[in-house]
Amino acid sequence: LYRDAPLRRKSTCSRQLLWGDEQMIADVLISPSSSPCDPGSTSSYSRFFDVVIGCELMYYRTDIQSLVDTVLKLTGEGGMFVHGHLFRAPNQEQHLIQCLRVLGWDTMEVPVSEFIDAAELGHHIEWYRVRCLVSAPSAVVSRLLASHSSWFVFELSLIHISEPTRRS
Repeated sequence: LYRDAPLRRKSTCSRQLLWGDEQMIADVLISPSSSPCDPGSTSSYSRFFDVVIGCELMYYRTDIQSLVDTVLKLTGEGGMFVHGHLFRAPNQEQHLIQCLRVLGWDTMEVPVSEFIDAAELGHHIEWYRVRCLVSAPSAVVSRLLASHSSWFVFELSLIHISEPTRRS
């Protein structure tokens, strides 16, 4: 989604984007005006995105700072990051929240029960481990929390237990 109405498109495209890759970020931000997916076009414009969506971004070795920096470069200071995670490594939640707070962004959680049927949740309780998050500038998060009574400030609630050391 584009902040400026005249830049809105009726079509979409996708591209590979590696976190922290300055050239890839620049290529996404400065797209050909005739077709956002045609690298052969010569005229261009610069833009920020209103929303960046990410899913399954947290693995055991995730460069969270690079991820957050990339999101900020794509959205500018006023965007929103909608992201779903199954946190896999110790302290990932804390590191993510700290990196976002430095930007002046807060994070809220949307309960999985808002979009996964109760019967499905009953059969697959592992869905409760998934964290569906929305991060944005504090003022935006405050407005969203006020209008969605079931959403809440994301808390560092997951407890990670290390695997016991195996003896030979």
